[in-house]
Amino acid sequence: TALTDSQCSDCSDGTFSDGKRTSCRPHTQCESQNLQLMKPGTASTDAECGNLKKAPTAIIVLVVVLGLLVVGSLVAWFLWKRHLAEKRLL
Repeated sequence: TALTDSQCSDCSDGTFSDGKRTSCRPHTQCESQNLQLMKPGTASTDAECGNLKKAPTAIIVLVVVLGLLVVGSLVAWFLWKRHLAEKRLL
């Protein structure tokens, strides 16, 4: 101001001031926004968030294919057992 100098102090843990505002603001909580913390915040920068890592497509496809194979095998086994039971009745 014209009569006194501004007094600055460090922001406390979990807060930052980028120099654009006069007060410290809390770091963005990435997890609460369903985002992944990419870079932690400092006293002068906010935390950087990014999209959550998703399971690779190959793993999802593998699980689905294996599930279908198991179900298909169980159906085939059931039909084969039923066929054998019908043969015995004849």
